[in-house]
Amino acid sequence: MYFLDQDKLSGPNFASFNNLAQYPNYKENVLYYHFGVFDEEYYNIIRELERLKESTQELTKQQELSNEMFSRVIENINGVSYTKNLDLLKKDVARSKEQYSMIASTLSKIRHKLIELRNEKEDLLTALNSLDVIDKMNEKQIISLNHHICPYCKSQLEETLDLRLAKYNTADDIVLLSNDMQISIGEIDRKINKQENLYKEWLAKLNEYDESLNEKSGEINDILTHRGYIEIRDSLINELDDIKKQLEKNVQSEKMLKKREKEYADTKEKINKRYYELMLHDKNQFGLEEIDANSFEKITKTFSAGGSNKPISTVIWYINLIKIKNEFNPSALCFPIVFDSPNNAETDLDKKIQVYKYLVDNVDEKNQLIVSGIGYDKKDFTGVDFDKVITLDNEKYELLCDMDYQENVEFLRELCRK
Repeated sequence: MYFLDQDKLSGPNFASFNNLAQYPNYKENVLYYHFGVFDEEYYNIIRELERLKESTQELTKQQELSNEMFSRVIENINGVSYTKNLDLLKKDVARSKEQYSMIASTLSKIRHKLIELRNEKEDLLTALNSLDVIDKMNEKQIISLNHHICPYCKSQLEETLDLRLAKYNTADDIVLLSNDMQISIGEIDRKINKQENLYKEWLAKLNEYDESLNEKSGEINDILTHRGYIEIRDSLINELDDIKKQLEKNVQSEKMLKKREKEYADTKEKINKRYYELMLHDKNQFGLEEIDANSFEKITKTFSAGGSNKPISTVIWYINLIKIKNEFNPSALCFPIVFDSPNNAETDLDKKIQVYKYLVDNVDEKNQLIVSGIGYDKKDFTGVDFDKVITLDNEKYELLCDMDYQENVEFLRELCRK
């Protein structure tokens, strides 16, 4: 985010660094980390949510298996059931009550849905009947117009073409609307049929529940086996109760974590809104008409510009990212901004001045700006004031001149020895 290579001015891709794409969602992770959103607490929340999800899935499987085993044990108890202590009795009664409540609640919901669907169907049938009345009235008016008689005042008409066309259009509209209503009624009938079948299924479950309460005690053929089943059943009651409590605990923990996660999501939304404002302003300032403003809606979206607009669009993207970081994560470490020849591909002096002036005006004082360029002459760049300009006049292909080398060689050797 702080370094830009002169050969990699290719828009919002972090092209100055190689092989970033090997990391999944690298752009989102890098940006939101710098903006202070993806901090250690955020990743702890995500990890904990994933752990809770896995835990809930595992507990649900255990619950299903235990319920299935519980049902088989109840069958083998042969109707003679008791609990070995009061605590287990309370859990057993609570489980039975919960089962009944679930059945009753589901039946109630299906019933309300059926009432809604039947009311909706009745409304459509009433509207369809009204439409039929209007259609018959419209047909009579067409017949009247065919005899050159006004359907409203019964006077004689010379020309009826316009009125007849309007009535024919009304007839077409009535046919289309009637078809739509009949299709809707058919769809509602299918939904009613589905809900009625569902209601029958849950009624059957209610009957099974009632029958299980009214079972007569059967004969116990093997006392030891029966006592064994009772102990297994009591053990399963305890296990199912523990699973239920843990699932409830998971739900509460997940709600709390989701609430904290939403706070991070809200911050991301604010960042995206601010990013859109900054990018739209600079797009208009530089006249980058070819870039679709919709690509600024999310900071992870990409955009492209052609020709000399590509370096400019790259520069404003990097600068606006730094602005957002300074605004939303002001306590973060500030690095020097190093832009290698941002005007390298530009031949128009006015645009060169525009880019340099944009950098000078938009880089915060907390960030050091280091910009390299070819052919920079202060008198040609009016309005562009760099704090310090270093002119390299060494010979071609010679990074250091002899004087610079002699002055710094000992310092270089000292670094090499370390």
